[in-house]
Amino acid sequence: MGYKIGFIGGGNMASALIQGILASKISDPEELFVSDKCIDKLEAFQALGIKTTQDNMQVVAASEYVFLAVKPKHLEEALEELELEDINSIFISIVAGWTTRGLERFLPETAKIVRVMPNTPALIGMGMLAISDDYNISEDELKDVRKILDTAGKTLIVEHELMDAVTAVSGSGPAYVYMFIDAMADAGVRLGLTKDAALELAVQTVIGSAKMIEQTKQLPSVLKDKVCSPAGTTIEAVYSLQENNFAYTIMNAIEKCAAKSKEISETYDTAVNSGFPEIEE
Repeated sequence: MGYKIGFIGGGNMASALIQGILASKISDPEELFVSDKCIDKLEAFQALGIKTTQDNMQVVAASEYVFLAVKPKHLEEALEELELEDINSIFISIVAGWTTRGLERFLPETAKIVRVMPNTPALIGMGMLAISDDYNISEDELKDVRKILDTAGKTLIVEHELMDAVTAVSGSGPAYVYMFIDAMADAGVRLGLTKDAALELAVQTVIGSAKMIEQTKQLPSVLKDKVCSPAGTTIEAVYSLQENNFAYTIMNAIEKCAAKSKEISETYDTAVNSGFPEIEE
């Protein structure tokens, strides 16, 4: 017997988690349950042997672990549909902008809540998923949550006060990396490479460099220095990046992102039954 896992919302991130769960065999298809308002999405899950419904409460009643995976503006409505007396499910929220404090308005005081910030590489099983706010759950239950989430990449437990920083570094981080790779490839094209060749060179360089940091456990600055020969080509490029405030630009962008994340979270925390703004995910 595997984990009985439910999903309120059947979007891309829910699909990615389900793919990882099925691939890892920690649950069978019939142990998964998905609710969504979109019939087309439900039919895709049905084809995998997964139970589906348009009734969120059915999912909660049948599941040990319930992922809240709807759009932020739809979460209030989804939670208000639930009747949670005598429900012992663990709620795992991957909804952007909603803090545990916001969720507590709609869940019982004794509710078991885990907040997770994934990123888009989870769609291919290479995500970074930060876990916080393990409210009312045991150490064993938290281990089980991590085991489920590890099927989509890597997990890290952080204090809930740091979730805005997590959003800025890893949640939004893929966009910065895509921009960097795109700029490297465009530079290659300017120098005469085809776009395909330049992109392949840039992508593999980023993958290999990240793996070097991961496997050697050395600081990026140390590895950078090892590439730079005295009066060589690399140090010339590094000097140009530093002269143009490369590090400051990245750090400033991440701080701006964190500030925006905090602003959005505060909006959700203070808004009660008043119609929620659209949030970019």
